[in-house]
Amino acid sequence: MLEEKLTLLQKEEQTKENNMKYIMNFSEHNIYEREVLNYQKNIAHLKKQIQTSNSKIKLLLEKEFKVRKQLQINYMNLYDILNERIEYIVENYVKHRKCSCAIYAYKQEKKEE
Repeated sequence: MLEEKLTLLQKEEQTKENNMKYIMNFSEHNIYEREVLNYQKNIAHLKKQIQTSNSKIKLLLEKEFKVRKQLQINYMNLYDILNERIEYIVENYVKHRKCSCAIYAYKQEKKEE
């Protein structure tokens, strides 16, 4: 009878040990699963941040292109205005020079007469 109780207690102890092992394995498995899920969430979050950064970079590049284009247009307009002004000055100088030469020639003619 004692032997039966001893065997029964040993079986119970073995069952408890097996249950504890199962619980420990299950807990470890859950911990690992949670860690894997956390890593996956972190990776997804990082991907979103990268996509957002890429979008921001693209917008900044587009804005830079527009600004450079506008600067180039402004520079070309300024260049055209300066060219027109130079042409105007040169034309006036030439007209004035011709006029001065004509007046000088007229005065010289009058002196010679």
